[in-house]
Amino acid sequence: MTMRELNQCDERDLERILNDLNITKPELNAAVTRGAYPKLLLPEMLQAHGLRPERLKAEYPAVEADLRRVCAQCTETKRCRHELDAHTAASGYREFCNNSTTLEALLMEAADEVKKQ
Repeated sequence: MTMRELNQCDERDLERILNDLNITKPELNAAVTRGAYPKLLLPEMLQAHGLRPERLKAEYPAVEADLRRVCAQCTETKRCRHELDAHTAASGYREFCNNSTTLEALLMEAADEVKKQ
């Protein structure tokens, strides 16, 4: 999405985008300027960790919304894309991902679930 396309959105579409990403209009403007929307890398990052994005959204909608918000504001999208493409994101994400703490908590919870089985 470009700034021109964003400016052409009607209020209803803009509200949907803001709600989907759980961000403010200035945050969306910044994400579009950086080229981060709509290319959020969160689903790929979750999958790189063995987490299912659709399950996360169904079971923890507030957590998933916060992860999207943080991802939309990220300034490390080039590095993230590189790490995902190189299949090194799951080992190197702590160095650049602002969602790393939440990802670690989700991974610990997933590991606990496996132990209980």
